[in-house]
Amino acid sequence: MAHQRAAIRAAVMAALNGKTTAEGRVYEHALDPLPSEARPALVVRTGDETAEPLAMGRDLRTIPLAIEAHARGKTPAALEAALDALAEEVETAMDALGPTFDGLVLGVQYQGTSITRSAEGEQGADGVATLGYEVQYEARAFGVPA
Repeated sequence: MAHQRAAIRAAVMAALNGKTTAEGRVYEHALDPLPSEARPALVVRTGDETAEPLAMGRDLRTIPLAIEAHARGKTPAALEAALDALAEEVETAMDALGPTFDGLVLGVQYQGTSITRSAEGEQGADGVATLGYEVQYEARAFGVPA
């Protein structure tokens, strides 16, 4: 059985796959930096998890979820438009997944978007819009038998 973090990433990837201009280029792990020819693409990552004790041998776990929207534009304006379009598509797909990912998690909260752009070259410019979410779920506490 997969860890719940893996199940969360898989649910998000399934919700995004084929639902954005990235089409099927949705990855759990990707080369860093992602090659320009592989864009547009989405990368789903989870970060460091925290846990707080709940009653009866259960923990409330919180993990950051990042969805990186990688895009390329021939001009800075085209790059900005591509990043905005991908971000909107990701938000729409996440809304469709619902606030509990069909009962997989207790809740999901959007945290914001950060954007990074590379220097413009002959082939255009690359950029990444990283949409951040905080995901909470319940799990068995450490040391408690399954």
